[in-house]
Amino acid sequence: MRELNFCYAANDNFAPHMAVSITSLLENNNSHKIAVHILHADLSDASMQRIMSFENRYKNARIFFYKIGEAKFDVSRKLIVEK
Repeated sequence: MRELNFCYAANDNFAPHMAVSITSLLENNNSHKIAVHILHADLSDASMQRIMSFENRYKNARIFFYKIGEAKFDVSRKLIVEK
């Protein structure tokens, strides 16, 4: 069985929407192993536990969380390109 990797970047406000997306991903790809990588700065323990429960519900799922500093998510910084 081939493993597919997916990555999300989310905060606690987006967690419910991410959970719906992950549910759809797992429901529609049960012939593959699925590894879900979640980058976050402030997911609550409750949100992480809810998402981790997918590993019990879907035997093809593995969930990984990566805590990233908020500065890494700051897209307001300007990109300087030299010509």
